[in-house]
This record gives sequence, C-alpha cells and structure tokens, in this order.
Amino acid sequence: MSKLTTIATVAFWFLSCSLSVIYLKVLPTTGLARWVRICYWGTLICLPLHLRSMSKRFLLVAFISTLFLQGCIQDFHRHSFKETDNFVNTEFARVGYVSANTAKFTVRSKSPASLLVAKRSLPAALTANVSVDAAGEDIDFLSTVHVEGLLPKTEYVYKVVRQGDNETTPLDFGAFRTPVNEDEATAFHFVTSSSMIPNWPYTFTSRGDYLSIPGADVLADSIKQHNIDTPDFLLFLGGFIDSAVGHVNGDDAVDIWRARYRQRYASPSYKRIYRQMSTIHTYDDADIVHRWDRGNEHPYPMAKEVFVRYHHEANPPVAAEDKQALQCSVLHNGYETLSVPLDMSDGGLKTMLGGQQRSKFIEWIHEKSDVQTPFKFVVSSVPFAPPSSDPVLSDMWNGYQYERELLLKEMAKSESVFIFLTGHQHDFGAYKVADNVYEFSISPLSHYASRTNLPEEPQFTVLAHENKGMSKFGAYTVNTTATPPFVRFQAFIDGAQNWETVLTN
Repeated sequence: MSKLTTIATVAFWFLSCSLSVIYLKVLPTTGLARWVRICYWGTLICLPLHLRSMSKRFLLVAFISTLFLQGCIQDFHRHSFKETDNFVNTEFARVGYVSANTAKFTVRSKSPASLLVAKRSLPAALTANVSVDAAGEDIDFLSTVHVEGLLPKTEYVYKVVRQGDNETTPLDFGAFRTPVNEDEATAFHFVTSSSMIPNWPYTFTSRGDYLSIPGADVLADSIKQHNIDTPDFLLFLGGFIDSAVGHVNGDDAVDIWRARYRQRYASPSYKRIYRQMSTIHTYDDADIVHRWDRGNEHPYPMAKEVFVRYHHEANPPVAAEDKQALQCSVLHNGYETLSVPLDMSDGGLKTMLGGQQRSKFIEWIHEKSDVQTPFKFVVSSVPFAPPSSDPVLSDMWNGYQYERELLLKEMAKSESVFIFLTGHQHDFGAYKVADNVYEFSISPLSHYASRTNLPEEPQFTVLAHENKGMSKFGAYTVNTTATPPFVRFQAFIDGAQNWETVLTN
C-alpha cells in the first residue's frame, strides 16, 4: 500500500477516537456526530487494506479502540435518546404556578388518585383533598389539577395517592411555599437555568445510568452546601429535552417526545429539584428542532402539544392581571418568529415577539412604573443581549435590533429596573444593556459548555462572562421590604459560586 493510504488510515483512526471522546465528554452535537460516523467508517474501510503492510499490534489496537468507542456512542444514544425504554410507567406530580391562595399541579397517573395538600407545620392539617381522574392515553395520562383555599406565605406539603393505596406509599410527593398577598412588599428566592440531557458526560462505568442528570444533582447539592435559601421556584428556560430532538422524525414523533419528558420526570436527579420547589417552564427551539424557522410545519405541532400538556398548562395564567409589588412577564417566541426565514433583513416587519405579544409587553412596561414596582423581570429562553457578533441569527435578538431598540426606548421611560432572565447560550453572562436594563443569562443545567467568544467591542456593557462549566445556574434573592429594595444574583458553575452582584432601585 502507498504511503498516502497509510497516512489516511492512521488519520481516520486518530480522528475517529479523538472525536468520539470529544462527543462523549465535551460536545454532543449533531454536527460532530456526523464527523464521528465518517471517520469511523473510514477507519473500518482502510484497516483491512493494511493487513500485510502494517503492524498487527497496531491494527488490533486500532480496530478494538474504534469499535469500543463506537459502542459507547451507541450505548449513549440508545439509553439517552432512543426508544429502548418508553418510560410508560412513569408517574409523577409537580407544582407549577403558585399564587397566594392557589396552586397548579401537573399529575401523571395511570389510575384514579387523590391529591392531598397539608400545611408543613406540625400538627399537619389537611388543607385540600382533590380527586385526580385517570386521564386517557391520548393525552398521556396527564391531568392539570387546581388547588384553591391556600393561605399566603405558608409552607405546604403534598402527595398523590392512588385510590385504594395506603397514604404511606404515594406515587409522588413534594413541598412548596405560597407568596404574599397582592400589593404587599415581599422577600423570596428562586433559581434559573436551562438545557439538560441525561447520562452525560458519558463514562463507560456509568453505562445504562440513563436516568442520571448530573447537573440536577449539582443544583440540589449546592442548595445545601452553600446554605442557599430553599428556592420558592425554578424558572426552567427551555431545552428540557435538549438534544433529544435530533432523533425525532416521522409520524411517531409525538410518542418519542412524550417518552423524553417522562424520562426526565423519572430521573431521581430531577425529582430532587421539583419535589422541593415549584417549576415554571418556557420552551426553546431546541425543544423542537435547533434554529426552527418553518412555522407550523411538522413536527412543530407535535412538539407544542407535548409541551403544553407537560408544562404550559401548569404555568402562570396567560395575560393575567398581575398586581403584585414585583412583576414578571414571560415572553415566548411568537408564531411569527418561528416562521421568519433566517435570511430575512432586519426592520419593522421582522418581529421576535409577534405584534400582539409586543403590544401587551409594551403595556406591561408602563403598568405601575413607579416606586411600588422597583423591579420588573422578563423571563425568556431567548437572550436579549447575546455576546455573539453574528447579526443574522434568527433565534437571537441580534437579528431583531430594530424591535429591540423599540423596546429599550419604552423601558427608558420607566422608573423600574428591568431584569431579563434568559438561558440558551450554554454560558454565563451578566450584561448592563441600558441604565435601567440588565440581563443575567446562565445555562446549561446539565449539558456541554459553550465556546462563545466575546466580540472586541461588545454592543452592551459586559459585567461578567464565563464559558466553562457543564452545570450552571443562577440563584436570586429579591427583597422589596428592604430600604432600598434589592435583587441579589449569584452565578454558580459546577457547584461553586463564580460571581455575585446586587442591584438596587
């Protein structure tokens, strides 16, 4: 064989092994997976050509190492993404939106059950006993349960018990805390993050541990280790089934999506989170297809239907009259955004929010814009001031600068401080966008770290930025009873505090 084919064989083998390790440990992306497959087949095709011309020991090592790493990748895919286990028997109960007197629950039970809610204080007094009818298979046995008659600023525990079962063996249980009454000054805590996949980073010794989500364990452990006050809620800013979407296609897509949601809720790691706080969710393009821009085409309707059942129905009510002292707006990518071609030029016709949502958002900017509302939070899966210098990214505000400037002009008229809470980027960034506008963007909860490079002259003031870390979350303390009112933000990366700041108004 020629020297050229020998070099090609060694190169294929080296790249196959190197890229496989990177995929399993650093960057599990669809693009990298394609290169891994190319190098894998290149290695297997080239090795037999050198049975007589190359060292038998080298050929054996190359062959075994290539097959071993490819086997690890297939094991990772099979256990983390594909349908070896549909988790059809997963049952759970989580708390969604909580007001001073009400709470929403998402319950998956395959048989009739009862939701029991009681005060946490002893002796525990039963507050609510709500029947949960077994929902049909057509909606994946999911029910949204509303509990009323709760007391403000009170800690509660809950459990769901199948009819006929003993209360000591509930199908799920947890705790939550109600906020203060409307218009009262308050102090509370919450955390934010986005994007997670199970069983990653992959190690051969953990093979088959497809319910483990290391970053969720890091968050749960950090709350105890760093004496973080138990959060009232988690804002999960998209990417709940991140990376699984690359394997979704065909008419059975809805079943695959449902299985991925069930897998997350079957995870002991994630149970440690939702059992001690309420959870609010936005969706991300990664929960459909990365950089989705084809509107209502397949598979978007299926992805939306599953998200609505599992998460949206227990979220805060849409366009609710929010009269609390501290206000919050949840922005979703409007249908217009999902239909915007990637190459559409910026201007008045190009919109991230859609006309109706933008009008409502501007109204909210000016509602109670005085000392009674020192802070207003905007929750979105889309970073408002992303550090990337790419001006045409359809899922970034860099491609919607006309609309962003319009919103900034409206916020400049307000006396409130606006704080954007975002994820998506797989990095941590704190930005001062304007005199009264800040953004804290932090992710992933359990996924690969970004390789984002800051431009030499960022458009907005960068207060802090960090790429490293496969588990990142933000912890917030909001206190409007203090003088002056303040918001404390702490960034945690791989379980250690990385940065902290306090905003006042």
